Amino acid sequence: MPGFLDDYAQVAVGLHELYLATREHRYLDESRRLALLACERFGAPDGSFFDTAHDAEVLVARPRELDDNPTPSGSTTLAGLLVKLARIYGEPELERRARAVVAQVGTLLARAPQGFGHLLGVCDALLSPPREAAVVGAAGDPALAELTAAVLDPYAPDLAVAFGDGSADRGVPLLTGRGLVGDRAAVYVCSGFVCAAPATDAHMVRTALLNAIST
Repeated sequence: MPGFLDDYAQVAVGLHELYLATREHRYLDESRRLALLACERFGAPDGSFFDTAHDAEVLVARPRELDDNPTPSGSTTLAGLLVKLARIYGEPELERRARAVVAQVGTLLARAPQGFGHLLGVCDALLSPPREAAVVGAAGDPALAELTAAVLDPYAPDLAVAFGDGSADRGVPLLTGRGLVGDRAAVYVCSGFVCAAPATDAHMVRTALLNAIST
C-alpha cells in the first residue's frame, strides 16, 4: 500500500498502544505485521530505513530523515517499536535494525541532542538491560486488572509487555511457559526472557520491576 515510512511507523505504534490499552491480541499481531512490512518496503542496505518505499516514484536520491524535530522521524519511531517487538517475540534481528538507525546518526547525537529526543530514548533502551513483563490471567478477573495497572501505570517506556490467559502463548514467545499461579493471575518480570518468580499482587509486581532496573 502507498505511504511514507512515518505513515507505517506511526500506525504500527498506534496499534501497539491499542494492544496495551485493550489487551486484544489482534492489535499486537497487526502492529508486528505492519512493522515487518515497513522493514521490507523501506529497508536500506545498511539495515536502517529510507523514507520512501523501494517501489515508489524513482528519485535522484531516496530521502532519509533522522532528526526528531518537531515530531519523531519515521526511522526513529519505527526503531523504538522494533526494540519492543524484538523483546516480545525474541527476534534479535529487529533490535539490530534499531541499532542501524542509531548508527546512521553517529556523532550528531552528541553534537545536537536536542534534535534527536526520540532517538535518544531508543539509545537508552538499547543500552539498558532488557525488561519484559508477561501478564497472564482470565479476562474480567479484578486481580488481573490490578496487576495490569501495576505494570502499565509507572512511566517505563522501555518495558516490553505481553498479555495472555495463562494457557496458550498465541505465538508470542514471551508468554511461553508463563502460566497462572494456581488459579491466580500473575506477572512474570523478565530480562532477556529470564524471569523472576511470578508476582501475584501489585506490590510484588512493582518490587520486581524495580529490581529489574537495578540489576
